[in-house]
Amino acid sequence: MSNKPVPFPARLRKPVPLLLAASAALVVGRAVRRRASGARPGRGSAARPPSSGRPETRPLTLLVTAHERLADGVVLLRLEGTGLPRWEPGAHLDLVLPSGLVRQYSLCGDPEDTSSYTVAARLVEDGRGGSREVHEQVQEGTELEVRGPRNRFPLVEAPAYAFVAGGIGITPVLPMLRALPDDARWRLLYGGRTRASMPFLEEVEKLDPEGGRVTVVAEDEEGRPELGAFLADLP
Repeated sequence: MSNKPVPFPARLRKPVPLLLAASAALVVGRAVRRRASGARPGRGSAARPPSSGRPETRPLTLLVTAHERLADGVVLLRLEGTGLPRWEPGAHLDLVLPSGLVRQYSLCGDPEDTSSYTVAARLVEDGRGGSREVHEQVQEGTELEVRGPRNRFPLVEAPAYAFVAGGIGITPVLPMLRALPDDARWRLLYGGRTRASMPFLEEVEKLDPEGGRVTVVAEDEEGRPELGAFLADLP
């Protein structure tokens, strides 16, 4: 995933450069896990030191104090501790699950909160078991080893922003939207299979009280998002 300014196709090119932050959570998550574990595609990953982002920090043991349904197939975890490292929008954690599997999840809470971390996980039905373990075995009262935070998807300064997020891919983008100054120029295209499956949808829509910045596309209602039309409509 690149967070450099992306040149538009010739027919869409605009005089003002924009930062395109694309969130393909499943693809990126798998790529990060492979880098972290050294495993080949399709093989399970053991609890090995991850290599993504900043140099490895000391592992933390945090307590799961919330395990809540956030959307269809998505749960939210709140992990509490004391004196936790601050983080910046785009950062993720490495969670060492009870089985020993290591999974990466984007932080989606408050970067200034040093008492807890918040992440969200979608159940991947045909995955390798990590997301199912988070959904079905991790619960309130579970202690998890946590590594990080690390950031390979930072928010960079730009004259304007175009964010594209699909489903669980909203998790790294949401803290970015919260962090932007009130006068920032930004647009968001947020798509999902159904509105009920799109985490943080209500909060995302509240970030655009006057309308015009956020475009929500539920596939069961409108089909797949038209990225070309979204880019063509940018200022």
